[in-house]
Amino acid sequence: MKELSVERIARPLSHDEAAALLDEATAHRIACVNWPDSYPYMPEVAFSVLHDGDTIYLRYTVEESSVAAVAPHDNGQVWLDSCVEMFCSFDGSGYYNLEANAAGQVLLSYRVPGGDKVMADSSVLAAVGRYPSLGREPFAERVGQTRWSLMLTIPKEAFFRNGIESLCGAEATANFYKCGDNLQTPHFVSWSPIDNPKPNFHLPQYFGKVRFM
Repeated sequence: MKELSVERIARPLSHDEAAALLDEATAHRIACVNWPDSYPYMPEVAFSVLHDGDTIYLRYTVEESSVAAVAPHDNGQVWLDSCVEMFCSFDGSGYYNLEANAAGQVLLSYRVPGGDKVMADSSVLAAVGRYPSLGREPFAERVGQTRWSLMLTIPKEAFFRNGIESLCGAEATANFYKCGDNLQTPHFVSWSPIDNPKPNFHLPQYFGKVRFM
């Protein structure tokens, strides 16, 4: 099982401060091609992550052969676009899937395997900060090698089914992904490997271990 320690910073940060610290933080590659026969393409993807007890600062950097951000609003079909994702569980029973396209449109829900999903409401979604390098306006697929990044600021309240008082010392399981179902070269890559016959990110048994320092 992969393991990740998330370093704690002393105080809340502005966007510029967080960006500077994330530049210095460890970059973790999202580089597991789990279905090479069907989906062999692997874009260059990495994430860096920090927290201050109340907020997670998460940045993805991506270089891929085309990019799209068609979904026009939150809780839309962002996984069809150039999409980066964090799935995580704090209680071992259900998990959150936080997905965002290259324009910063976010999908967030809480799911119980084999059960129902609960979508985040508008107030929870509005609390998630998004800072995409390509801007916030939707756009159709642009073919050609493109480098882009997305920083998210995720308050502990985004994990709306757990009532987390502080992230300090918290333990979780998680996986991080990059996909693009409707791109000219579809792909499904992960941080922690997945042993399943077909692409499926909704498999908590393959999440890695995460410790918030």
